[in-house]
Amino acid sequence: MFPHSPITRRVLAIVGLSLMAGSALAKDFKSAFGYSATVPDHWRIMTRDDVQANSGQISSDAKRELKDFNPQTVSAVQRQIATGNVEVFFNLNTSTHDFADNINVMRSSGRVPVSTAEGQQACAEAKTGLPGVIGRPIDLHDCGYRQINGFHALYINMTVSGAPYRSAQYMLQMKDGRHLLFTLTAKHGDYPKLKNEFDAIVNSVRVR
Repeated sequence: MFPHSPITRRVLAIVGLSLMAGSALAKDFKSAFGYSATVPDHWRIMTRDDVQANSGQISSDAKRELKDFNPQTVSAVQRQIATGNVEVFFNLNTSTHDFADNINVMRSSGRVPVSTAEGQQACAEAKTGLPGVIGRPIDLHDCGYRQINGFHALYINMTVSGAPYRSAQYMLQMKDGRHLLFTLTAKHGDYPKLKNEFDAIVNSVRVR
């Protein structure tokens, strides 16, 4: 159940700025993962096909950049990228050559909590388990069960210890037994504004 996206987003941000020129701008984005969402124009979308096509470059950069993270988790994320289960939105207004503020969407199998009690249990597991999954200590700021536009969801808000960015995640249960993990990762100075945009995008998600 533990999300891998803090690492995914670091991997993709390494190459994201160089790939944005070939990606599509969108407002009403229709994803190959079976959902639609309202995405403002200044979020540039790197579709699953874009990510998959560049998986070799992403994996190569990951080996160099993520040596301090859990190698098993890095390998799992690379497999998700290579098999077309990741898409990314990059913020054109705030991204720099040092870091690209972004929203990552990962499709995976697994069950999402369906009640407050289950959410509390999942959050307790996350607090103790996520540092091992990521390979770094974390500060868990907020965690719990949510209902998002008719979806059962698990919400996590955290910072990887020492990282120059902060992350917020929504794991949404889909009808096919899979879930979609939406993760915002933004520099600390950009985070408050982008968190509001992120929440609006996630709350606009609907099944196609």
